[in-house]
Amino acid sequence: MGTKNVPTLRSLRDRSMVTLAQCIALNRPNEIRIHLRGALRNGISKTELSEMCLHSFLYCGGPASLDAFHVMKEALPGLEAEFKAEKKK
Repeated sequence: MGTKNVPTLRSLRDRSMVTLAQCIALNRPNEIRIHLRGALRNGISKTELSEMCLHSFLYCGGPASLDAFHVMKEALPGLEAEFKAEKKK
């Protein structure tokens, strides 16, 4: 199979969403923390993050989804404060 036949994700936003979804499915809270910053920078909203956790509950199970939700809830205030500080510079 050549690379010409492989579909690509066109935007960083799409890539961030897929990466976070995979981290949730694999129940990798540390990786979620790492990729959350990039997802926010790439335009994924807090609402979309919540919806991603809810949707993953149905397909990945409660523990993976709840771990992701808690990690995001814990990390988001700090990241939002960082972004506000960066905008003031």
